[in-house]
Amino acid sequence: RVGQGSEIVVEVTNDGDVPATVHWHGLRLKNRFDGVPHDTQKPIAVGERFTYRVRFPDEGLYWYHPHVNGSRQVARGMYGALLVHDPNEPQLTERVLVLSDIMLDDAGLVMDPPAAGDHTPLQHALGHEGNVLLVNGQIEPRIELRPGSHERWRVVNCCTSRYINFA
Repeated sequence: RVGQGSEIVVEVTNDGDVPATVHWHGLRLKNRFDGVPHDTQKPIAVGERFTYRVRFPDEGLYWYHPHVNGSRQVARGMYGALLVHDPNEPQLTERVLVLSDIMLDDAGLVMDPPAAGDHTPLQHALGHEGNVLLVNGQIEPRIELRPGSHERWRVVNCCTSRYINFA
């Protein structure tokens, strides 16, 4: 959560096993910090660092995720929400709900998405569909509300596939 007009500095050290970038969905920011590999930024090699300077000129809900091997990295939890508040807007009770999905094997371990060419054209068009839906990283979370209470819910879909019905 940040205030509209603020700026953050994010120092990324790539401790992973593949190159990485961070893409900031929907934010107006300097092109060199947009995180699109080979277009706006050189991927961060394993063991290297990169500093992002991210400004928030517009209020709203945004999200960030990697753009190099993104399906695998998102499936492993490398994403998050950014809530930008307008300082002049009345503060309401609100929740940010981050929807995502993962593919777990029979032992409950995270499976990597299929390699290119390992799935049908329809599956390719829809993305890697996980077998477990998450809300804020939890399976079947419980949200309790007080009778008569009012809340603003902000929802960002970070799923690796498209869903028609969450019920």
